[in-house]
Order: sequence, then C-alpha cells, then structure tokens
Amino acid sequence: MVARFDGAPGSVVVLADGNYWTGCDTAYGRHDGQGSLRKPAKIRQPAAFDADTFFVANNLIPVNGKEYEYYWAAGILPAGVAKISYTFPDGVSTNAVVQGN
Repeated sequence: MVARFDGAPGSVVVLADGNYWTGCDTAYGRHDGQGSLRKPAKIRQPAAFDADTFFVANNLIPVNGKEYEYYWAAGILPAGVAKISYTFPDGVSTNAVVQGN
C-alpha cells in the first residue's frame, strides 16, 4: 500500500508494485454500490499538465438519509508539483490532501 486516506464515508487506498498502480475506495461499496476501482496503470512520471495524471472518481453516498457527492483522486505528482486544488461543479475549490510517496 502506498497511501490510505480515511474519511467519513470510507477509505481511499492506493496500491503499487513498482510497475503498476491502482486506486480504489470503500465508500461506494459500503452503500450497496460496487466501489470505484481504477484499472491498473503503468507507473510513469507524468508531465504537470497531463490530463491522465490522476484518476478521479465521483460517487453518490447516502449518509443519514441524504445523498452526498463523494470525490477522490489518486495518481503520481508530476515533478515540481507540491499541491493541488480542485474546483467542483458547484464552483467551490478545495486543496487536495497529498499523501504517500
């Protein structure tokens, strides 16, 4: 395991074996879904503006009778990138939690 981020609805886990990596979450699967699992990809150092740098998932998660949008992303940080900010469909931006190596 390279990184694990635990949140209210579940956990995001990033796995790598030196050649390939994948990311998955437990939140969607806990709530009658099948989870979000990224197809394993070859490990490579991405460019800063590479659209395929990160796998991004969006699930609707029921919590206490309401549905919440649950977003997560996983990938390798491009050289020189120390932080990431996401802007969501409602226009709100937030800084990503960067964890792992």
